[in-house]
Amino acid sequence: MTTQYISTKETAAMLRKDLAKAWPGVKFSVRMGTGTGSAWLSVTYIDGPTYSDLALFCGNYEGRSFNGMTDGYDSKGTLLLVTSGDELPAEVAFMCDGINSHRNYSPAARIHAQKMIDEAGHTELRTCTDSGEPIHNGPVPTEIVIGGHYFDYLYSPAGLAERILSGIDLSMVTGATKH
Repeated sequence: MTTQYISTKETAAMLRKDLAKAWPGVKFSVRMGTGTGSAWLSVTYIDGPTYSDLALFCGNYEGRSFNGMTDGYDSKGTLLLVTSGDELPAEVAFMCDGINSHRNYSPAARIHAQKMIDEAGHTELRTCTDSGEPIHNGPVPTEIVIGGHYFDYLYSPAGLAERILSGIDLSMVTGATKH
């Protein structure tokens, strides 16, 4: 069987299409790196899946992974991929070295975090305005439990909201904000 090599540019197009199928309504921006990072992709999105869910999904499109012990890359090998319904799977190797992602939060998501804080009995703690704009300066407790999760080392109200939201799949909560 002959291995088909999929370029980083082709990987970006495949990833963009598959992300839209996996999380309909969430708009993902998939961009290629430049220069020495040209084999890397960057995914940016608002709300949507958790960072760990997205990283697990995107890991299937990486051909290599960085190994900090050797300061080099390890090949992930090839995999069988069905490109169309009536064809046999093809052996493919992705040329993408890695995928970084960045998740942003909408005002609706920030309001959701504030509601969780209020429901936990901390109505004096404000992380956003009534319109969902983040509040960066203000008092925060040294530790807090919200939704059964313990949070400490809190530096700003907005930072607390982002830590709460980081573990929530917001594509179901906020209706997948498009950007």
